[in-house]
Amino acid sequence: MLGRIGANRSFRVVETQKEPSMRYTDSIFGSLLKPIDRRRFQAAVERHDGDAYDKSFKSWDHLVALIFAQFSHADSLRGLEVAFNANAHRHYHLNVGRLFRATLSDANARRPVGVFAQTFAVLAEMADRQTRREGAEMVRLIDASPVPLDKMCKWATWNGRIRGMKMHVVYDPKADVPRCVEITPATVNDVEIGRQVSIDAGTTYVFDKGYYHFGWWKKINDAKAFFVTRTKVNTRFRVTRRRYVRKSSATASGSSTMPR
Repeated sequence: MLGRIGANRSFRVVETQKEPSMRYTDSIFGSLLKPIDRRRFQAAVERHDGDAYDKSFKSWDHLVALIFAQFSHADSLRGLEVAFNANAHRHYHLNVGRLFRATLSDANARRPVGVFAQTFAVLAEMADRQTRREGAEMVRLIDASPVPLDKMCKWATWNGRIRGMKMHVVYDPKADVPRCVEITPATVNDVEIGRQVSIDAGTTYVFDKGYYHFGWWKKINDAKAFFVTRTKVNTRFRVTRRRYVRKSSATASGSSTMPR
């Protein structure tokens, strides 16, 4: 067909499409990558010189592969390579190519981790207020359960109550999953395993009197974390400081105490 510019001039218009185009639908994995700001990610790459060693397998390809590995629960480079390349026809929309395990292995060893650490920090800033509040109110339950074996296993030890093992668990009640599980002989004291738990600042740890250890409690306090437990009846307290609190319209004197 012809189009006109002026009285004596015209141009040809070629119609190349007569049928409606197929609408592209983003994949679920592609949708999960959308919160990552590509410009800020590229700034992190340039800051840490992330693409200095490998121009063909860039930091973005690396990040996408790592995220895919996390979501797909890949337990080996070979398994990750097979699973990732199974949908190679969608790689164009992710702006990545095929994955080769040898290339990924080299990138894992050579690419600066600062690229990914800065990306995580950016995503953490995007978390809404509710998410940040929940993250600051983490609770961990610590407990141990006996596993009686009686005479089933001759190697099982006797702790005065049972012959068997103990299962020590650090439990996340919000996610409803254990964060750490350790199996020991029945003779191992609960607090021995509790003292090995990694302490995270801002987290509240809840445990019973089996974890009665002032040194460990001090470690939790020094790490800017909190704990809830029960004290023994013979625990002695001493005043460490005093403070005044307002009760109704009157001012009452209160004190803070700690075990001796």
